[in-house]
Parts: sequence; C-alpha cells; structure tokens
Amino acid sequence: MAKAKRSGASGGPHKSHGPKRHQFAEYGKVLSMEFAKAGVLDKYNDKESWRMACIDRGRKSANDLDWADFCKLKTIAEKKAWFERISEHK
Repeated sequence: MAKAKRSGASGGPHKSHGPKRHQFAEYGKVLSMEFAKAGVLDKYNDKESWRMACIDRGRKSANDLDWADFCKLKTIAEKKAWFERISEHK
C-alpha cells in the first residue's frame, strides 16, 4: 500500500511574509486614518527614501532644492504627479 504524503514535508514550515506591524493601533482607527491623510505614514516622509525613489525612476542627481520643493507639496496626488514628471525636473 502506498503511504500518504505528510503535509509540509517537502517545503518545510510555511513562512509568513514579514512581521505584522500595528504601529498606530493604540490611537484607534480614526486617528490612524488622519495620520495617513497627513502624510505621516507616507513612504516618502524622509529624505533617504525619497532619494532612493528618485534613483529608481532614473533621476541620479536628487539635490536639497528638489527635496525642499517636494516637501512643499500637500496632497498625495501632488506627490505622485511630481514623481510622474520627474524627468522634467532635471
């Protein structure tokens, strides 16, 4: 008689994709949504992540003046539009 295959025997234990971070869970859902609208949770909130995003889009020389212009943008839609027009900002 054939033996039944054990589940997970060939691939090892199932690994989840990274830790689940609930950074702002203690503030509640409404305040967390306001954080997101204000740009606190935006991945371009610091200069290094912004510079890496510029390099990924083909912009090799991202300087402090460009960073200052980018920081003046208020909404997420304006920031996305800025990245779409990144080749014009040279």
